[in-house]
Amino acid sequence: MDILLILLFFVALYILIAGYIRQNNPWPDSVTFYGPILALRTGKVGFFDHFRKFQRFFRIYGTIGALMVGVVMVLMTLLLLLAFGKSLISPPPFTAMNELPNLLAIPGLNDFIPFTVAVWLGLILTLMVHEGGHGILSRVENLKIKSTGILFLVVPIGAFVEPDEEEMEAASWRSRVRVYGAGITNNLVVAGVCFLLIILCMGLVTPSGQVYVTGVYEDYPADQAGIAAGMFLTSVGGVDVSTAEEFTAALATTRPGEEISITATQDGVARDYSVTLADWPEGLGEGIEKGFMGVVPYDSALVQ
Repeated sequence: MDILLILLFFVALYILIAGYIRQNNPWPDSVTFYGPILALRTGKVGFFDHFRKFQRFFRIYGTIGALMVGVVMVLMTLLLLLAFGKSLISPPPFTAMNELPNLLAIPGLNDFIPFTVAVWLGLILTLMVHEGGHGILSRVENLKIKSTGILFLVVPIGAFVEPDEEEMEAASWRSRVRVYGAGITNNLVVAGVCFLLIILCMGLVTPSGQVYVTGVYEDYPADQAGIAAGMFLTSVGGVDVSTAEEFTAALATTRPGEEISITATQDGVARDYSVTLADWPEGLGEGIEKGFMGVVPYDSALVQ
């Protein structure tokens, strides 16, 4: 189904639900609106009180985090200014990244952010971690929290923790800085931990013993033969291959126009493909005489 139809369905559903709640609102203490944005709120915020036992730690954490956020903001501002200046001197080419839908970090609408359960869970978790930081530091700084909740505009677009305004204004500037910076600090810390976990998990990756296809060039021999990204190549021209280097060597003696047999597996099922090799595209391989298949094997900087 077209992703646009799915989005239109959810927009229509949101309008119907929001319209009903506006007219009837059976939960006035839990549901409110800020313009078209629906807010689900709760005054049960005792969870944040548990962190007051560790006031010293979280105040140090908040102070370091506020300094870290300040440094990141300065660096990001400098990078944006440099990028802006460079784009004025040498405008970047228009690509899919520059298209309007891809400038919005909305899963499904953005071509590079898939509409999946994992992505939405990650988005919601990010919001909770961010606002949780504000809530924790508010209680650590002895500031009352009136409510907390999630904001919706068709999809979750934000979360909030609502400290008491009068107490916040009366607090010291150090306390306010720690509270305001806690959300970004939490996001940076969680991102760093996740990055380290990814690095550690990379050590658990083992070779498959097959050549994995990470991509194919559209309208070139492999694509025309039916070979697609995600397949594993096990044989080229009758020669068994188990690494990208062996795959490259098997193609080294071929020539454009030559027809070769490729064995590939997908979902555990092996199948033979007949591929007629082509000349190398202009700008991709100058002076290369071997045939061009149009696949990108994993763990290889070379296109074949």
